[in-house]
Amino acid sequence: MSTLSVPAVLVVEMVNASSTSGLAAQAAGRLNHPNIVAIYEYGEDGGTAFIAMEYVEGRELKDYFDKSERFSLTEIARLMGELLSALDHAHGNGIVHRDIKPANVIFVNGRPKLADIGLVAHLDQRSFVGTEGFIPPDGPGTRRADVYALAKVLYEISTGKDRMDFPELPDDLPEGTVRKKWQAFNTIICQAAEPRVEECAIDSAE
Repeated sequence: MSTLSVPAVLVVEMVNASSTSGLAAQAAGRLNHPNIVAIYEYGEDGGTAFIAMEYVEGRELKDYFDKSERFSLTEIARLMGELLSALDHAHGNGIVHRDIKPANVIFVNGRPKLADIGLVAHLDQRSFVGTEGFIPPDGPGTRRADVYALAKVLYEISTGKDRMDFPELPDDLPEGTVRKKWQAFNTIICQAAEPRVEECAIDSAE
């Protein structure tokens, strides 16, 4: 006898949903990436919009930061690679996240997943959604804005400092070879989180 495995589903109401956000949620449902919490369905019932998404149990990246738990450079590099891969997949399908922050990155069995996908929008749909400090001066809704936000997340977990302190560095930098690697990594973060669009050297997840 065969056994059917049914994924756990979380259904949430979409507040202030519009036809545009509904279309974006439907488009996000076509995303299929191991580092993105899956959206299974978008619908409306009695004028109330909802999305059914993958139910995951894990630990928010914000919890690590709040408890001052630091990651090694190797761990941060892996985290960066996996989340950039997730963003590249979303952007390649015309979708931006718009609210990347530590609370929206959840570790499930050691794997980081981008959550709160209900806030996604079509690429370049310019509406103000996001969290202060993770939004570039030119606003959310672009590839660059998502990458900028991820860079601020990486800044927080690599330095232990708040995003509002960027680009200030901690006093307890390591010495020797590790210090050089850390400085090289920090250069990448600074390039991606450059507030001036014309000076930004990294503006996509590719």
